[in-house]
Amino acid sequence: MSRDNSADESARAHETGGSPSAAPPAPELPAEMEEALSGLPESKRSEIIAVVRYRLQFFKGPLPPPNILRAYENAYPGCADKIIDWADRSIRHEHDTERRRQETDHKLLLRGQGTSFAVAMSALVGGCVLAALGSPVIGAILSIGSLVGCAALYIRGEFQHRQNSEKQRRS
Repeated sequence: MSRDNSADESARAHETGGSPSAAPPAPELPAEMEEALSGLPESKRSEIIAVVRYRLQFFKGPLPPPNILRAYENAYPGCADKIIDWADRSIRHEHDTERRRQETDHKLLLRGQGTSFAVAMSALVGGCVLAALGSPVIGAILSIGSLVGCAALYIRGEFQHRQNSEKQRRS
């Protein structure tokens, strides 16, 4: 959030011997306002205009708008470069963090898939062995149960993936 009071900045520049042109230009008042203020004494008119010109500016993102960046640079030479460097480092950090998060998620996904495959194959082989050794019902239950479990995990994973994709699209 940044506040801009052009009349005060002009007055400060005048008081300190600086040029009023260093302050950002004051916005023009609407014609209706100029007309309403035209009958007032100059001192009162200036005071009202100063209050009207006071405004708040909000911005979103790592960098302030160019006019504010210029004002920082005018007030503190070299400051704009520091702000831009900071924003650049901040963005790079966010991208690196996101990339590492995605890599970690991918590794965990692969590890989970590998473990699930090993468990499912063990159950399937165990079911076949049990069926061959004379327990066909238990073997079939174990084999079919492992396949159903794998299918359920796959469907659940796909559902979660779609939900996450939708959330990312919305944000």
